[in-house]
Amino acid sequence: MKLNFKYYNTGSLILLILVLSAIYVIFEEIISSVINLPDGLQESITTLNGYLGWLSPVAFIGLILFLINEYWWKNWWMNWLVNIPDLNGRYSGELISSYQGEDGKPVMKDCVMEIKQNASSIHICTYYADKGTNVQNSMSYSVAEEVVKEKNGSFTLYYLFTNEPDNMNEALRKHDGTAKFTYLADKRELVGEYYNHRLNKGAMRVRYEGKVLLHRFEK
Repeated sequence: MKLNFKYYNTGSLILLILVLSAIYVIFEEIISSVINLPDGLQESITTLNGYLGWLSPVAFIGLILFLINEYWWKNWWMNWLVNIPDLNGRYSGELISSYQGEDGKPVMKDCVMEIKQNASSIHICTYYADKGTNVQNSMSYSVAEEVVKEKNGSFTLYYLFTNEPDNMNEALRKHDGTAKFTYLADKRELVGEYYNHRLNKGAMRVRYEGKVLLHRFEK
């Protein structure tokens, strides 16, 4: 388990750890006074605690942090500790690029974005197909990501990406770029733009479809 606390409220996190430490001590005292264990077992537990020392409360706190990081952070009652939107899921939409096709018009593509997220990290994969073909011809994946809460209360997703074309598509080449998306919570949409090192840019809009990630363009 990798924990990154950049999306946590620092003061709330410190308070949580102190409270969990106190709960562990109280719970341990209650168990010791209520449950009568055989002398041999009680002696073994006491000896084990003597060897483990501080590891026991650390394990308890680690378990709670794991549950928060993987599952609980999505709930509204955890906003006091982790206040970022749950973007997990599959989104579909389209993009329009500044790159011009053979007809001299900006290229438009259908696209699917899939996001995997927990309280510590977020990863984005996007799959592209020529308009109306439903045949994937390239995909991109994020290599660095950041979710930022803006002063107006909205959230913006920034990331660096690498785009890899399908092996059979010789017209496209691997390239890197940057992307910026605003999350429209009421519509469950991501609206934004991207730039790549080939000096092309584009606009993109995708809408939430569901939780299941297919890891490809077509359904």
